[in-house]
Amino acid sequence: MTVLKLKPLKAEHLSAAVALDQLCFGGLWTRSGYERELDSPNSQLLALEADR
Repeated sequence: MTVLKLKPLKAEHLSAAVALDQLCFGGLWTRSGYERELDSPNSQLLALEADR
């Protein structure tokens, strides 16, 4: 059974987030765009993690 966890996106997740963004959206956001949002007090980025 796969367990999904929703957690805050952290800098350690950025490489995977940018790669997924490239595959799904053609690179809508750049790494620097994600970094800027991580540093913004007005943004909340989430990651979905699958444990198998």
